[in-house]
Amino acid sequence: GDKYSVHGYIDSYQPKGKKVLNYPILGSECVIPELIKKGIKKGVIAIGDNYVRSTIAKKILQNVLMLHSPGQCLFGIANYIPVF
Repeated sequence: GDKYSVHGYIDSYQPKGKKVLNYPILGSECVIPELIKKGIKKGVIAIGDNYVRSTIAKKILQNVLMLHSPGQCLFGIANYIPVF
């Protein structure tokens, strides 16, 4: 199967560079377009509140669709979003 490596987390409420479980906070969801351009194509959304998770998922998908053809990039969503 596929192997993943965690690059860090996306969190709007923690300072960029802070370590969580030995992985850095990469920034808020505003850094997602930059991460996608760098070739990071997958992530996990782990936010417990369904409405908030859905809202963030829609924002991410809008960014993905602006940067890639549909189906070319997979991105899931989280409170901390681990980025693979």
